[in-house]
Amino acid sequence: MEAQEYFESLLAQGYQPADAEKYTQEHYPDFSQVVAETAAMPAPPAAAPMPQMIPAPGAMPVAPAPGLTGMPLNLPAGTVLQVKQPNAVWRILNGISGIILAVIVIWLSSEIKSEYDLAAAFLDAFGMDVTDDLESTISLISLMLMLVMIVGLGLFVVSIIQFVNTPWAAKALLGTNAVLMLLLLITGYLEYSLFSELDEEMSLFETNGLVMSYCTGVCFATFGLFAFLGRSKGPSVELQM
Repeated sequence: MEAQEYFESLLAQGYQPADAEKYTQEHYPDFSQVVAETAAMPAPPAAAPMPQMIPAPGAMPVAPAPGLTGMPLNLPAGTVLQVKQPNAVWRILNGISGIILAVIVIWLSSEIKSEYDLAAAFLDAFGMDVTDDLESTISLISLMLMLVMIVGLGLFVVSIIQFVNTPWAAKALLGTNAVLMLLLLITGYLEYSLFSELDEEMSLFETNGLVMSYCTGVCFATFGLFAFLGRSKGPSVELQM
């Protein structure tokens, strides 16, 4: 097909003169057409079909792939375009890792909360004003641990969703883990404040909340890596003879 014929075929399909000239020059670099001259050509009838993509000479039509619609695909004859699916292995590993983390965090938080509740009950038995600040701090730590357990339960549910091919599952897992890590950091700081009031030497990084936040931080990086490795790949081109 000559350049002029190819150019006119694009116009017949409904392409604007400027677009038709651009696509024609991709296949015939020497082609040049003044847009002002071609703009005077009669417009296609109102009932004309929607514009169709014209493959390059010697190419066969290829079904449009997600993310590639709206542009002509000029592929050699016998070309098959396929979209790679996400790797389910990394998604399953994310789910298993999330379940393990959620179970450990819920169990440890429950054990630590029980100890703080016993300490609060012991101080309350004295009924002395001097213990009011300690009781308030302990009650706040107990509340934070309860929130940690609730978010841990949410992490458990989101981890199960990883086994289903849901687009938002990986983001939900990372978001829940980030909230959990933030709550544990706050809990660790409150524990450090409590032991400071009791004049006990304890580093901030040795508190229960900070230690558990280390684990959630490592898991956050792991979840992000697994989500990146298991992401949807771009379309691949396979040649069939």
